[in-house]
Amino acid sequence: MEDLLTSKQVQDLLKIERITVYRMLTDHRLQGIKIGKQWRFPASQFENFLSNDKTTNPGVLSGSVPPLPIHCMQTIQNLFSDLSQIGTVITDMNGEPLTELSNSCRFCQHMLASPAGQRACQASWKSMTQGRERQGWMKCHAGLTYYFCALLDNGIPTAYLLAGQSRINQDALESELSQRLSAMLQLDETSVSGLINEIKCLDRNGQAQIERWVQKAANALEGILAERAGLILKLQQIAEISQLTS
Repeated sequence: MEDLLTSKQVQDLLKIERITVYRMLTDHRLQGIKIGKQWRFPASQFENFLSNDKTTNPGVLSGSVPPLPIHCMQTIQNLFSDLSQIGTVITDMNGEPLTELSNSCRFCQHMLASPAGQRACQASWKSMTQGRERQGWMKCHAGLTYYFCALLDNGIPTAYLLAGQSRINQDALESELSQRLSAMLQLDETSVSGLINEIKCLDRNGQAQIERWVQKAANALEGILAERAGLILKLQQIAEISQLTS
């Protein structure tokens, strides 16, 4: 006689809610037998699923990695940036921006308005993210500080949250650097100095606060990635069952 599974065993196997089991019965994605008041499910329909490699990354469906939920990430980034009043961007592991820069200071707006400035900024982001620890402070090509924090998806570093466009203890930019920035922005040094003076300055307490805020924002973003991974796993399991019953 064929082995039969209980509803609870199917729930545990597929990692789904009890109501989902009955929905799958109703739309014929699952085959069941009513024994008294209880449903039982022939184990044979789960054979392919049971033989699958459970070490597969739950974020992978049909052999491809789904794109990051950029819209949700942008929303959280914007909120964080508005509250902290610092410029923020999310990049991939190569430093390429995935989101639009939030709350950019006027100095950086001028910098990003020129092709040369855009290339220099992206090169800085790349240097911050490649071969680094999970989190820390770095200076960009313009002498401004950023705090970077890796975002983990299923335990794997997937992106970086960069927050900064600030100065530490009102650091003055070297005259040679100031001249180079003036040429890049096509502004005189006086104008560049004026833009620099508008940039947020951080003391040690300010730095510690930014670190805490960035970590909280990173935790929220990683929560979204974890929820997405769980949803993808459930969709994958349902797809497996649909193939078995088709």
